[in-house]
Amino acid sequence: MTTEYQPLVAQSDNKKWVVGAAACAAGFVAMMGLLSLDSNNTVQLYAVRAAQSVRAAPAVTASQRQFVAAVQSGKVSKVDLAVAADGSMVLQSADGQQVPVSLAGPSQNLWAPVLLMGSALVAVGLAVKHFFAPASAPARSVAMFSATGTATPTRTWGPASGKKYKGVAPIICPSLLAADLANLAADSKRVMDAGADVLHVDVMDGHFVPNLSWGAPVIKCLRQHSDAFFDTHLMVSNPEDFIAPMADAGVDQFTFHIEAAKDVNQLIKDIKAAGMKVGISIKPKTPVEWVFPYMEDIDLILIMTVEPGFGGQSFMEDMMPKVQTLREKFPDAEIQVDGGLSPATIDAAAKAGANAIVAGSATFVEDAKGAIDALRASVEEYCTGPGEE
Repeated sequence: MTTEYQPLVAQSDNKKWVVGAAACAAGFVAMMGLLSLDSNNTVQLYAVRAAQSVRAAPAVTASQRQFVAAVQSGKVSKVDLAVAADGSMVLQSADGQQVPVSLAGPSQNLWAPVLLMGSALVAVGLAVKHFFAPASAPARSVAMFSATGTATPTRTWGPASGKKYKGVAPIICPSLLAADLANLAADSKRVMDAGADVLHVDVMDGHFVPNLSWGAPVIKCLRQHSDAFFDTHLMVSNPEDFIAPMADAGVDQFTFHIEAAKDVNQLIKDIKAAGMKVGISIKPKTPVEWVFPYMEDIDLILIMTVEPGFGGQSFMEDMMPKVQTLREKFPDAEIQVDGGLSPATIDAAAKAGANAIVAGSATFVEDAKGAIDALRASVEEYCTGPGEE
């Protein structure tokens, strides 16, 4: 299964200013129209209401009927609102003739100021939004920009070369623990440019394992500089507490340790609900059978070939029977190995059936491309077979 994220391209500044200016212009026109309703026009609105009252009250005199009709037709232009002796509102002509104004019931012309006022408010709102609202920050599902400024449409788990394989594909995953932490973005780009398929990001809490690495804030910062797939291995005691922060940081795959999970099934559901792929990892002393019930629900199984927590340890070849068992039982599974992998040890892992290779110090070297190519060549020879362009 491939996870894809569609790009969300931020609105350009030019478009924002054009829309904002248009909204302001529309607001200005609407406000001018509203202000153009002078007192005489307002009186004419009341005249309409008065006419409604006149039609409903036969006792009103014929001269008053004529007065109202004259106001409506525009023949009488000098009309004022006045207060009668009894305190009611009346329409009053220049010669003192009065007609009572009924405020009950809607006027057929009342839509004009309401429409103009509404237009003005909408225009002002659009102007405020486009001129002053901050640009949307890239979210979890946004395709980021590479160092060349080119937007990438997706982040996927798969061979960066684009080759097609009959079964599982070789996936080379440089571990950022071996990168120059003072130049994390630059080192990440260097190994990806050298042919790596994904970036392996180790998160350690200093509790589940004794070492402490980095958390969501560092990953989120790195995401601003990399469009690589983040394959994140969480060596933490309470993985459920890390789901939301990791999703927000831009993690693509969340691999937790089965030894730390309180409710494995629920954890899998929650990770998927957060939009991430799911992996399970097991320590060297954990029986591989523990993961069998969950293999159909996860995207990857990680077999640790060193004790988790530190880089630079020696490869534990006695973990290969676990890999072989998984490959025989689940031939289409993404099986990852992590710990001590290098061109000198890769053959044993590939022969056992591992197709996803995590390598740290072996890949962050001067000839990163040569090291990555050697790892991939072994996996193709002993596990996946050659791919097709």
